[in-house]
Amino acid sequence: MKNLKLIIFTILIIIIILIYILIANNINNSQENGNIDENLFGNNLAKPNYELEETKSASTFTTLSNAINIFLKYLNENNSEALKNILINDYLKNGNSEILPKVNYAYGYKINKVARYESKLFITTYFVYGDILNKENKSKKEFNLVINIDDTNKTFDLAPMGEVYKKYIDYSDYNNIKVDKAIENEISNIKLNEYNKIEIANGFRR
Repeated sequence: MKNLKLIIFTILIIIIILIYILIANNINNSQENGNIDENLFGNNLAKPNYELEETKSASTFTTLSNAINIFLKYLNENNSEALKNILINDYLKNGNSEILPKVNYAYGYKINKVARYESKLFITTYFVYGDILNKENKSKKEFNLVINIDDTNKTFDLAPMGEVYKKYIDYSDYNNIKVDKAIENEISNIKLNEYNKIEIANGFRR
């Protein structure tokens, strides 16, 4: 009887070891192929994320300021047609226009920090951290932007940070935003129109 129990126990141990080896091989094979089978762990497997690269280039800051000043001008004029042509499509699809700030001629913008993600061959996505300034009462309000710049045809589009590409960007920590590379399927080439032409500063590099 004791021998039978020992045999059964040994068989169970062997089965457990074999199952462990099979699972380990599946994981290794998936990693070698660049993919992990989500069925092994359920549907909560994190997608590959890419941290943004901070930039301090003066020409980049100048080029982004040019885009933001155009944006503020259209806001001041309440030019809905112009805004529609410079806002990121993903933002327009979600109907978030009420999030746009109310400004007038006395408002400006101060860039505090810029991070970037090179999403397409000729398009760079910038995450601009800054404040809208009221020059009359010296007040300021944090207002961060996502700005795409296409340096081939010198065009741009933009939207408030946190309100676009939510499927691909983790905004939970604004000091450490992460981007899923699948965002490249979402960002489209920017078509030139009468509102989105931007002056690219000398020395501007992506």
